[in-house]
Amino acid sequence: MRRARRRQPVEAGGGLTTKRGHTTGHRAFRAGPGPRAVVAVRAAAAGRGRAHPPTPPPPARPECAHRGGAPVRGAPAPGLLRLTTATPGTASVALPEPCRNHRDPSPSPHRKGHTMRHPTPENPDPDGSSATSGRRENATTGALPDRVRAAAAQALEGTDPNAFPGLVRRVEEASLLAMARTLRDSGLFRSGTGHTGTEIAEATGTAGRHRWILRRWLLALRREGLLDRETGGGRRYVGLRWVARGELREAVRDLDTAGAGLGYPPELRAFYQRALGNLPGLLRDEVTPQALLFADGRSAADGAYRDNWVNRYVNAAVAEVARWVAGRVPAGSPVRTLEIGAGVGGSTADVLDALAGTPVDYLFTDVSRYFLDTGRSRFGHRPGVRFGTLDVNSEPLGAGVAEPGVWDLVIAANVLHNARDIGRCLRGARDLLAPGGFLLCVDTCRELSQILTSMQFLMSPRPGWPRPGEADLRAGTDRIFLTREQWTAQLRAAGLAPVLTAPEPDHPLDAVSVTLFAAQRPAAT
Repeated sequence: MRRARRRQPVEAGGGLTTKRGHTTGHRAFRAGPGPRAVVAVRAAAAGRGRAHPPTPPPPARPECAHRGGAPVRGAPAPGLLRLTTATPGTASVALPEPCRNHRDPSPSPHRKGHTMRHPTPENPDPDGSSATSGRRENATTGALPDRVRAAAAQALEGTDPNAFPGLVRRVEEASLLAMARTLRDSGLFRSGTGHTGTEIAEATGTAGRHRWILRRWLLALRREGLLDRETGGGRRYVGLRWVARGELREAVRDLDTAGAGLGYPPELRAFYQRALGNLPGLLRDEVTPQALLFADGRSAADGAYRDNWVNRYVNAAVAEVARWVAGRVPAGSPVRTLEIGAGVGGSTADVLDALAGTPVDYLFTDVSRYFLDTGRSRFGHRPGVRFGTLDVNSEPLGAGVAEPGVWDLVIAANVLHNARDIGRCLRGARDLLAPGGFLLCVDTCRELSQILTSMQFLMSPRPGWPRPGEADLRAGTDRIFLTREQWTAQLRAAGLAPVLTAPEPDHPLDAVSVTLFAAQRPAAT
């Protein structure tokens, strides 16, 4: 994509390139009684489809922007935290030089043969230098949950989290009513007639690549009592609830008010309203979600991934874990951080701020050239930050871009659900980590109607491209998001030890369903 059009995200193999490598971040809220509300807070940014870009860029070597790397052109309260401990011990890891594209005469902080020591409750200070070698922290692993809880709670100052479930329900109801009205306006369910799923798809003109979304609509409408199925196990849908135009207009106006209460900036609220007004065109693939998301420039995407209450909470939790990990890296050594599917940099900004004053080797990656270009413009001036192209479906993960076994942190926010095989992807993330290193995965744990009427369209693959989840436990289900329990099980199966989640299930923010999973690669014994 030409630089003059850099604000146009490239449509990835199906997702806003939910980060691309996807992005969606998506954020979902669970409401109490009544429709379960979902709000996509992490708009899978254009072209991130994380899953598959239409024309995957050739593998590129990471480059150090601060050393003049050539730019790549192209497209896009506090709940209880669970704590587990890693295997006691330390690990010696050979760290390669941070950038092979340049020779810097100055001494490199990233020395090969550097020994990274990771404390555990049994051995909280493995190198005996916490008090004498300039370590920034001297807390044991057991202090991490309290620290994360306190930091995340501070991000919610000025608002009442207990109001969030009700606000989400209102957003959710607007989305459900818009679905029902879209079906009715296609000439369906008149005079009490029923229709099969195929007949509904044909009447609405739903494009082949989006028919899985239509099936999720029908499931959501049935679940919330707005649609029924023939008795006796029939294949026809019946009893669609009548939605008057005035009722829908009022619900869409209320979405703006509820969205403001959730901290969504005006541009993001306008995006959700545009999406509801363009559902027929989205189903027919005549309108792209990228066009709606970036109608106001990048601000709507920023609002989806960063500028709202749920993302402030989760990003604050991610940043606090990063700060804790930095306190355990030997003084003077860089915190080696790999971010997968970094997108618009919603998590990047908070993590880099948390690591201010600390040497870093920060590899910002995405499958979308648009987002890499955006990242360079926002973070290219930061010392130690470099950029590379990485697809979550690469085998092995990070091949040719990120060295295995050396990273203190691997961050993946709203992107791993785009993997075709989540188990293989998580095993790849484990192999990238140094022993004792942390995977910080942020993802949506529940499908909400707000996502189904907006960001979900970013996750539809191009004709002939494979779909997210086709080779894992989601195969044959039309599902994109894993539940909390499934994420925990998949992390363990990949050889990672779950350490904490935030927010916890009893926190009001769980209504949004965007959750941080922090898991650790066991230290070598």
